[in-house]
Amino acid sequence: MKKNLRLLCLGLAAATFTASFAQAENMTAKLVNADMERGVIGWSIDFDSHIWKKNTKSQAAKRGFHGVTKTVLENWKSDATSGLSNNTISQTVSNLPNGTYVFGAYVGATQQGTTESNRDAIEGVTMFANNASVAVATDNPDNSGAKWAHTAKFNVAATVVDGTLTVGLKAENTNANYLAIDNATLYFFGNMDEAAALDEMAKIDIA
Repeated sequence: MKKNLRLLCLGLAAATFTASFAQAENMTAKLVNADMERGVIGWSIDFDSHIWKKNTKSQAAKRGFHGVTKTVLENWKSDATSGLSNNTISQTVSNLPNGTYVFGAYVGATQQGTTESNRDAIEGVTMFANNASVAVATDNPDNSGAKWAHTAKFNVAATVVDGTLTVGLKAENTNANYLAIDNATLYFFGNMDEAAALDEMAKIDIA
């Protein structure tokens, strides 16, 4: 009886969890090369086109690199005492239904050369969707013994009114000398407001 009750409770929980995603439509296929497996194909880079390069040495096996897989796009300079030059990596998606979208990706943005948690000191890196943006910062990926996240999932919500959405990552006057991005996602939430869409996206990420 207890076993059946447990299964019933789990079933109801699953049904409720699934129902909460009813308004979410996975539109990631609209992004070209969302998993970055083909390097920068599909992504536009402002300023120096060679500053973003693919790293095919799987970071997934390294401690703290969450959500990344075989190929990761990286922007890096060896001098950790100064930040990267201003740059933007972006992609524009057209012919979209108007409404609320959440763009996300697994991102690293840090200053190397320390074994201490330093994400609170990182500035000048944002993930954006049209005119909306969110600050991005993570800890130093050089400390292989650290338990904190060197990459993490970040999301930003925006409302599309003309069928067009430009998404990406921007560094401007940053003190980070290392950026990474992988496995982008794009979800459509219809007429849901942006704050609620971000909450729902968080549930999807956890699931």
